[in-house]
Amino acid sequence: MKKFAVLGATGRTGEQLLQQALDQGHEVIALCRNPAKLTIQHDKFQAVEADVYSADSMIPHFKGCDAVFSCLGADSGLMKTTTFYSDTMAAITEAMRKADVQRLICMASWYTNYRKGDGGPFAQEWIFKPIAGLILGRILTSMSLMESFLITDCQDINFTIVRPPGLSDTQVTDNEFVTEECQYVRSPCATQMARADVARFMLSAFDTSLYDKKAIAISLAK
Repeated sequence: MKKFAVLGATGRTGEQLLQQALDQGHEVIALCRNPAKLTIQHDKFQAVEADVYSADSMIPHFKGCDAVFSCLGADSGLMKTTTFYSDTMAAITEAMRKADVQRLICMASWYTNYRKGDGGPFAQEWIFKPIAGLILGRILTSMSLMESFLITDCQDINFTIVRPPGLSDTQVTDNEFVTEECQYVRSPCATQMARADVARFMLSAFDTSLYDKKAIAISLAK
């Protein structure tokens, strides 16, 4: 079994990933602002206080880990500009290097590039992308900067960027995943999936080299 560091473990997707990792027998350390929010009692689980903007705060907790999983999220206010994803990823990768951790699996979203006209299906390019840009544009822009940073400046780190569609709080399934190295899944698929299934995919990505140093859009087969 492996040891994983989880960021964003108090969020709804992070909680799912945390529990599934423990269910699989892995050791998990959750880094969060308020460890008291995590009430899980498990002999392979530890919650610690850390600042995701500070590499020095994370380094001691990353040491000895086989991978870092990031399910971090930020508020999506219409008028709020944010650099949350890009700023925290700079600190995370610095901490990983200093702690000698190579594997990173992080969550982003469909449409991190929400400019229409990429040659995909009409509804996706001319309806859903503009709506996503209007509602989540500032979040998606920060995610896009995070992705560009990883792809351009972090080739020494074995990252996988996971781009899910709309998220729900429904139960985990055993449905087959549909994946594309693209902004979104263009083949017929579900446009919403359970956070628990996103967590299931992220954990499965650790066990394969198929998604090494790639940004992967995911969904579930219909």
